[in-house]
Amino acid sequence: MKNKKNRRMLFYKKGIDMHKILVVLYTLLLPMMFNACSVKSDQGDGVDQETNREIYKQVIQLATKYNSDIQWLTFAEDTVFFTIELQRALFNHTDRSRLVIGSIVDIMKQNNKFLLTAVDWQYGIDYQLQCNEQQVEYILNISKVNSQTFEVYAIIINPESIHKPAVKLVDEMGGDDSYVTYDISDIIVVKGICLDVVSIGDDSVEIEELLKSLAAKDQVDAQNEE
Repeated sequence: MKNKKNRRMLFYKKGIDMHKILVVLYTLLLPMMFNACSVKSDQGDGVDQETNREIYKQVIQLATKYNSDIQWLTFAEDTVFFTIELQRALFNHTDRSRLVIGSIVDIMKQNNKFLLTAVDWQYGIDYQLQCNEQQVEYILNISKVNSQTFEVYAIIINPESIHKPAVKLVDEMGGDDSYVTYDISDIIVVKGICLDVVSIGDDSVEIEELLKSLAAKDQVDAQNEE
């Protein structure tokens, strides 16, 4: 009986020792695991920042090529704005093209002309732009390669007109009380010419960060001129 008791005590002591070992190992390994995750996270953030810098650089190069206005994108302090604010931003400097960031949702051919529709989801603006066949083929090839992603494009445009479509509503009840009303759509349509278009991946572009990159480039250019 005494031997059995001793064996139980020995097993119990071994259990305590094993528990201590596991606690020590857990204490040692947990910081290592945490540090490894932190390193991966930091590396991921670094890659994202580098990718963003390359995207902004690409967009600025495109805008510089056509002497396009980027500052106009700050025309509204919020996503809610009056149409006249957009009109003033687009047409105050008619000698310069405009940079647009958006997704191309459709392309069609009408009267022997190619028309693309791009959407600026931030401001809720539809751009209906006349483009050429080379630009159409470029967009189609991009869509085939990246069919599973939400592609974003930098587009250089010459704006020509802006309007908000009116929707005709007819009372179908009939009779003497029937009436017709017109409701103004929330969609703003800008028509113009597409001068150039470049895919910038499936990441959204922060206008504030883009303008910071532009300011940094201008500062470097100014120093080089000196």
